[in-house]
Amino acid sequence: MDITAQYGIQTTYTGRKIALNKHNNVKEFSLTEDEKTKKQPDNMNRDAWKELAEKYNIRNASFDELSEISTTLYQSGEISLFEHALLTFDPSKSLQSIKPNLCLTKANSEEKRDWITEYTTRAERDLKMGNMKGYTNNKQIQKILEHLI
Repeated sequence: MDITAQYGIQTTYTGRKIALNKHNNVKEFSLTEDEKTKKQPDNMNRDAWKELAEKYNIRNASFDELSEISTTLYQSGEISLFEHALLTFDPSKSLQSIKPNLCLTKANSEEKRDWITEYTTRAERDLKMGNMKGYTNNKQIQKILEHLI
């Protein structure tokens, strides 16, 4: 935590900077990308991606395998916590009596599916519904997964 002379507090989270400043008795809050810590495709650890691509087939993977891929990428700093959360969120494991299935594509008999097609389909659905935030998030996940082929 860095306390500045302007009575502001800055805390950096994975790729995000939250700043709270006090100027002339006015409190300002902003949430901005920290371009220095944001992963760009050119900065990726190619060996980590290659190793995962050899171990897993993202076009025929179970949700548990997708979660393992996501955890490895997050722990190695290749994806953000937000992207990791998008990849590993499974409402069917909640304690609620209703267990929704968010998947739009069919799984095979081993509960494996093509996750690139899944996130492409989700993005297309969000675009049709006008959910631009969902569209953007799902396209970002699709791009991440495409690095594994």
